Amino acid sequence: MRSPFADKQFDVILNILSPSNYTEFTRMLRDDGLLIKVVPGPDYLQELRALFYEQTDRHAYSNDHVVSHFRSHFPLVQTFHIRCGKRLDQTSLTHLIHMTPLSWGTAEENLEKALHAGISYVTVDIAVLVGKKQ
Repeated sequence: MRSPFADKQFDVILNILSPSNYTEFTRMLRDDGLLIKVVPGPDYLQELRALFYEQTDRHAYSNDHVVSHFRSHFPLVQTFHIRCGKRLDQTSLTHLIHMTPLSWGTAEENLEKALHAGISYVTVDIAVLVGKKQ
């Protein structure tokens, strides 16, 4: 899909926790432009992952394939790792559970179980990839 922006219009594109269209990013970035991509780290929302995927191979997460795909399109200039915790009240937890792709396709009874599991803290673990247009 083509974005409604002109060629070589941006110095920087920021892509946060979402799919990437590297062809479009390359088209829209100036020749010396940067792409900044934020991807989940291995412990990202581990508290929810443990609930939703406890009996599956999705219990553990690796971003190796995402990072490799990024690097195949944009030479990596720098990587930052950010890991912290976030306290949540019940309202914030409800919004997070319904927003995160970790819960998409989850049975309603499992969503209810997660809402009442006593989670008051989640792990935020992300990698910030900075790449330069080739």
